[in-house]
Amino acid sequence: MKLLIVNDQFENGGAGRVTATMCCELSKRGYDIEIITDNINFSISYTLPKHIRIHSVEFISKKTGTLARVLSLFDTAKKIRLLIKNVNPDLILAIQGNGYIRTFIANRGTGIPIIAVDHTSFERKMDIINTFTRHYLYQFADGLSILTKRDEKLLGKKYPHKRVIYNPLTYPLLQDKTTREKTVLCVGRFDIWKIKGFDLIIDIWSDLHTRYPDWKLVFAGTGKDETVNYIKSLVRERHLDYSTLFLGQVNDMKTLYSHSGIFALPSRIEGFPMVLLEAMSQGCPCVAFNVGGASEEMIEKGAGYVITDGDIESFKNALSELMGDEDKRNAYSQKAIKSASRFTVECFGDAWERMIKDTFQQ
Repeated sequence: MKLLIVNDQFENGGAGRVTATMCCELSKRGYDIEIITDNINFSISYTLPKHIRIHSVEFISKKTGTLARVLSLFDTAKKIRLLIKNVNPDLILAIQGNGYIRTFIANRGTGIPIIAVDHTSFERKMDIINTFTRHYLYQFADGLSILTKRDEKLLGKKYPHKRVIYNPLTYPLLQDKTTREKTVLCVGRFDIWKIKGFDLIIDIWSDLHTRYPDWKLVFAGTGKDETVNYIKSLVRERHLDYSTLFLGQVNDMKTLYSHSGIFALPSRIEGFPMVLLEAMSQGCPCVAFNVGGASEEMIEKGAGYVITDGDIESFKNALSELMGDEDKRNAYSQKAIKSASRFTVECFGDAWERMIKDTFQQ
C-alpha cells in the first residue's frame, strides 16, 4: 500500500518526531511511503528511512497577516495537488491542521481518502485558520487520529471516525541502576514558557528551596535570548540563582533523565507530553498537572502525582513529599518505568495498521 504523508516540517516539535517514528515503523512493515514537507525553510532533524522519497514544498508565507497566509495556503495546496496526482497514493496522512487544510484543498475530487493526524489538545486555543480546520474541516476527513481520551470525550459525537492513538516511546526503558542527583527537572522551549508553566514552577520553587537547600531546579531547553532572559529574570527576582540551573540545549536527554531525581511538568496546556513519557522511561518519579488528560492516562498510581490543573499548592506538596523521602522516590522510580512500558513503538504501529485498515473498510 502506498501512503503519502504531508507534514509541514521535521525540524522540531513533538509532531515531527512522532511522524518520523510513524514513517520508520510503517515502512518496516512494508508500506510504500512518500513525504511532502517543507525542507526548504526547515532542516530535517529526525531520522527518516533513506529509501523514502521526499517532495519539497514551502509552507511558509513570506508576508505577514491573515490574508497573506490564506493566499500562501492556496499556493501551497496547488503544488501539493500536482504531487498527489504524480504520486497517486492509496491513502494520505495529513499531519496537524497545517498539513490537513492544505491537503484537503489539494485533494478535492481525487477520491483518495485522507486521515487527519492531530497532535494538539482540543482545549488549546489556536489562530483562526487552525481553529477553523480543527473544529470544522476535520469533518471531511475519512479518519481522525487524536491523542487522548479526554479529547475524545470533549469532542463527543463530533467526528465519528476519530480514534485515540497514543504517541510512542522511542527511548529504551532504563535497565540498570543509576545515581540520581537531587534535582527537579523541567524540559521545554522557552519561547512558549507560559504554556510550559515555567513561571509556575519558579513560584513553587521559591517556597521549596529553603526547605530543601541541597536540591536544584534544572531547566533544559532553548529559546530566543529575550525569552530565556525573561525566565532568568524571574529567578533573580526571587533570589533563586544559587539553586537554579539552565542547561540550554541538551543532546543526550536520556542520560539527563536517568540521573535526575524528579521530573516536573507544570504546563498549562499539553497534547500528549512526550517529555513526561521519556522521563518515566528513565525512572523519573513525576509530578504533573492533568493537562489535556494525558498525564492521568500516562501516569499509573505509584509512578508519580497527577495534580488538578492549576492547583499550585497540591503540586508543591507533591514535590515536597518526593524530595523529602528517598525511599518513596526509589519506589516511584521503578513504577514509572513499568508505567512507560505500555507505550512501545510496536503498540503504536499496531494501532496505525488497524486505523488504516478500518479507514478502507468504511
